[in-house]
Amino acid sequence: MTSLVSQSAVQDELTALREKAALLARMCDELEEANERIRQLEDALAPEGMIPLSFRLTASERRVLAALYRREICTKDMLHLASSKGEHPETGLKIVDVYICKLRRKLKPHGLGIETIWGQGYRLATGTREEIARLRAEEMADSGLLEAAA
Repeated sequence: MTSLVSQSAVQDELTALREKAALLARMCDELEEANERIRQLEDALAPEGMIPLSFRLTASERRVLAALYRREICTKDMLHLASSKGEHPETGLKIVDVYICKLRRKLKPHGLGIETIWGQGYRLATGTREEIARLRAEEMADSGLLEAAA
C-alpha cells in the first residue's frame, strides 16, 4: 500500500509540474506578444519617419535617434535593441557608442545634440526634440507632403 501512495504522490507532482510548465509557456507567449505591441506603439508615437531626411542617417542611426526621440533617457541596452529593429542584436553593446558618436557629428551642424547621462544612458539635448519636429515639418512643407496629408 505504501508504494501505491508514493506512486500516486509522484503522479500528482508530475501533473502539477506539467501544469506549471504549460502556464510558463503561455506566459512566455503573452510576454512576447506584449513586447511586440510595445514596439508597435513606440513606432506609432515617434516613427522613424519623424527624423528629417537632411540628417542623412543610416537605418540603424535613424532607429537609435528615433528611440532617443521617444524617451527622456535611453540606456545603452535600449539603444542597442533599437538599432537592430527590436530583434536580438548580433553586434556588441559597444556599437551604441559608435552610433552616438556618428549621430552627434551629423546633428551638430543643425545645432542639435545628444547628452550622456553618466550611469544611466543618453538623452537628446534641450530643444533637440522640438527642433527635429520643426525641421521635419519644414521638409514636409517644402516637398508638398504637408498639404497632401491635410
